[in-house]
Amino acid sequence: MLVPTVSAGVARYAAIALLCCLDGLFHLLAKGETRESPLPRLARLVAYLLVAGMLLAISDRLGLDLYIAAVAALGLRIFGNLDMLLERLGRRGRVEPDAGGSG
Repeated sequence: MLVPTVSAGVARYAAIALLCCLDGLFHLLAKGETRESPLPRLARLVAYLLVAGMLLAISDRLGLDLYIAAVAALGLRIFGNLDMLLERLGRRGRVEPDAGGSG
């Protein structure tokens, strides 16, 4: 069995990259079918990766744990997108009540 190993210096960057990818995936799933081209989605993902990476690099230079802010922000976005996805899936199976009434 192949067990991946990541050095301690790269582990935080890999974790942030994984969170950015999860955020992008859940955002895509929550939006559902859209006519938006893939280019803006890819640009958004790359921008998130760059900002999170810069935040990590700055925190390493300053000796601070600023990456926790990136983890918290991405975590909130992931759960928000997941909530939108579940709400959308719930609406898909729900039957709307008759607006005319029976009176």
